[in-house]
Amino acid sequence: MDPVLLGVVLAAFAGAFTYLGIVRKLSGRIQTTEAAQLWAEADRMRQEYREEIARLQAVVDRYEKRLVEVEQRNTKLAKENYGLTEKVKECEATISALRSEISDLSLDNQRVRGEADRLRARVMELELQQGHAP
Repeated sequence: MDPVLLGVVLAAFAGAFTYLGIVRKLSGRIQTTEAAQLWAEADRMRQEYREEIARLQAVVDRYEKRLVEVEQRNTKLAKENYGLTEKVKECEATISALRSEISDLSLDNQRVRGEADRLRARVMELELQQGHAP
């Protein structure tokens, strides 16, 4: 066989094998032990992430439910606070009115006592004039 022809044939086979090797490596379908381990590790990590996402979603769901409960309780307490504030204002107004009435009654009481003292003195004076002793 001609050495030149043999060299051309070998070069053609070498080129074809090189091309096929590169295509195989770039296809992502390498089935070496290392690639299989990497795919298994990636699958395991994806599963762990899915489990973590599910766990965290459950936590988010619980907190969202709790938030609704807290908002409802807060609304109820705000209404109760408003009612109590109105009641306090009513009580303060009543207390103010009663203090004013007490003050007025106290002044009237002093005036009535003064009149009573004057009337007693007048009664004593009249009794003394009529000769009646107390």
